[in-house]
Amino acid sequence: MEKDVEAGEGTRGGDAGWMGAAAAEIAHLQLWQLVLAGTHDSCTHTISSSSNFAPDAPSAVRKAPKKIGIFLLLYLFPPLQSPSPFSLSNSSQCNQYKIVARWAKAQGKSALEQLRAGVRYLDLRIAFNEEDKGLYTCHSLYGEKIEGVLREVAEFLREQQQEVVILDFNHLYNMGDPKSHKKLIRKISRLLGKDKLILRESGPGVTLRELWDAGERRVVVIYHDNEWAEKYPFLWHGEEHISSPWPDTTKPKVLKRSLERTLESRLEKQSDEDGDNNGHNNHNNHKDHNTKKEFFVLQGVLTPDANLIARSFLNGSLVRLAAKVNPQLMKWIEDDWAERYPSCLNIIIVDHFDTTNIVALSKALTLKKAKQQAS
Repeated sequence: MEKDVEAGEGTRGGDAGWMGAAAAEIAHLQLWQLVLAGTHDSCTHTISSSSNFAPDAPSAVRKAPKKIGIFLLLYLFPPLQSPSPFSLSNSSQCNQYKIVARWAKAQGKSALEQLRAGVRYLDLRIAFNEEDKGLYTCHSLYGEKIEGVLREVAEFLREQQQEVVILDFNHLYNMGDPKSHKKLIRKISRLLGKDKLILRESGPGVTLRELWDAGERRVVVIYHDNEWAEKYPFLWHGEEHISSPWPDTTKPKVLKRSLERTLESRLEKQSDEDGDNNGHNNHNNHKDHNTKKEFFVLQGVLTPDANLIARSFLNGSLVRLAAKVNPQLMKWIEDDWAERYPSCLNIIIVDHFDTTNIVALSKALTLKKAKQQAS
């Protein structure tokens, strides 16, 4: 990367309020043009060996007898997403809970801690719990109640009034009953405040300046059930407004190739759209321009499979897996992709973000984009 945008610059005002601190430089950028640090399975920091199985846990592991559960775990733990509910008794936890917890906990910090550290995108998987009728974050095991997450986001917005946050509700488990959707949407609206939610009609092409000038709307809520999202103007469509290809690999080399193919595809798509815009002379049609843009998530994560877990069941975990890939990912971005695909980088997510310099790097790349567009 060029010297003026080395990772670590652009920290004026601290990471908690980095957008506001850089307002004069970045106000003209559209949301899809920002480079934002994000977290994968964002709110799993409370998961432990005492956590209950969630609906997305593999059914073979959830139903395993106590004595043979570990063997089933080692050989039957594909990244399945089963929607069936599970009720756990109050008996002592068996071995598979400890192992699943090590691979289910993708972050060690709370939502508030992440936001204060400069993260601006939260990846939220939500499950309805039949036991207590609550809504929880989940990743094979239940995390915290969604009320806690939303209250922390609201607290952050009170602290930092110029920061924009994206909440991506991209997996919704055991929510076949319409009441569960209504319950979740009411919580989003009530705990964050309708006046804080950016309306869907704004589109990813809205600029920071437009948001700051228009009022207090600071949160994009993406809801991956278009039927329900369509009912509420403050919910953004998952299929229309964001793209988040899943690499699904355990190997860093394969991950790099997959992410590069994704970036190449996005670059081609942008070129095609630019050509269409030029051909139709729509440069001044801001609303139309907004609808053609989308958020883009680069998933810089490795996904454990049964073989990997079996080989490392004594001490393996997502922490160790993240420690393996995160330094490489930062190097790929800083030394290569920032120059080859500058317009393609938007949201970059990692496991255990606090083991990386992703926040400093994302801020530096945002400032670089702003500088290039202003010149």
